[in-house]
Amino acid sequence: MQSMSEMPRVFANEEQCRKYLVKLRWPNGTRCACGSSRMWELRPGLLRCGQCRRDISVTAGTLFADSHQPLQRWFNAMWYVATRNYGTRALDLQRTLGLGSYHTAGNWLEKLRLVISAIPCNQLFGTVEVDLILLDKAWVRKRNPSWKGTPMVLAAAQQRASGAIWFRLRRITNVCQANVLQEVRQMVEPDSKIFTDTSSRYRCLGLHGYNHLAVKSEAQFGEDLMPLVKPLNTELKDWLRSASGGAMDFKRLDYSLAEYAFRFAGETRKPRARFVRLVRQALQMPPLRNAMLHRRPVPNWG
Repeated sequence: MQSMSEMPRVFANEEQCRKYLVKLRWPNGTRCACGSSRMWELRPGLLRCGQCRRDISVTAGTLFADSHQPLQRWFNAMWYVATRNYGTRALDLQRTLGLGSYHTAGNWLEKLRLVISAIPCNQLFGTVEVDLILLDKAWVRKRNPSWKGTPMVLAAAQQRASGAIWFRLRRITNVCQANVLQEVRQMVEPDSKIFTDTSSRYRCLGLHGYNHLAVKSEAQFGEDLMPLVKPLNTELKDWLRSASGGAMDFKRLDYSLAEYAFRFAGETRKPRARFVRLVRQALQMPPLRNAMLHRRPVPNWG
């Protein structure tokens, strides 16, 4: 699966979509909460346990529960969101899926962003680079006129043996040593080697379980002091501008960072991997009512 045109062939009908969900939800075979694996199908998507006689739906307790839309449309939406490198807008989703209204497309997009933000992530380890990214105040104030501070993101990056770059992103409101230490502890395992610039905000890392190495702030021509994290300074800003249409809502910054890490971090850098990860997490999510979209949890990504 590499494009939207291939989705109807791979998931040509509801039955194929349900079988795919069954495979992801029960990789070792269907099993009831009572522990029995004796199941029979009452109708497509609905199973009955042969021991406790409980009825089990493959979509029960998931994002797809109680949805009036077919699974095939949900899969198309997830594939579209997972394969676009420059973010997704509600209008594009409405046109692509043929949804009835912009409001419906917006709600779908918000639900999928909540799914992305709920995907758990592991801490980085080994040799990690940490740097502070300052976003453009004027750019953010287009949507937040009352915002007075400078939006800041603490970024950590690590390159694995495979060559893939893994990174974590955290919005930070104050760059005092205590806040920096708290955020780094969320992103990087203890005993890791951490490279930073010479700013005093990082001096506490060496006293709290990290092997801290400060590199000079100004490089000579041809030097690349922190080659993993420095490119994020430009790439993240460009992506945020593209995804937000040139005006970032500061209240949504946490979820935009989660989406960026979902698209470009090492574990989901390929479109197919992103799609599978998105469907797996949707099976772990409870049904999301439209009224819940304004009460967002803190993202787990980066």
